[in-house]
Amino acid sequence: MDTEDQVIALAQSIHQQIVMAKVMPIGNMTNMTDAERAMIGVWFQSLQP
Repeated sequence: MDTEDQVIALAQSIHQQIVMAKVMPIGNMTNMTDAERAMIGVWFQSLQP
C-alpha cells in the first residue's frame, strides 16, 4: 500500500486483520497495544457512511 486511496480501498481487510482477529502485525512483532488497535477501529468507523 503506497497511497491513501489504496489504504482506504483495503480498510475492511485492515480492520478485520488488526482489530477483529488481532493477527496483524504478524506475531505482534511491533507490540501493538489494544489502544492502538482501538484507534484503527475508530478510523475504520469514520470511513463508514
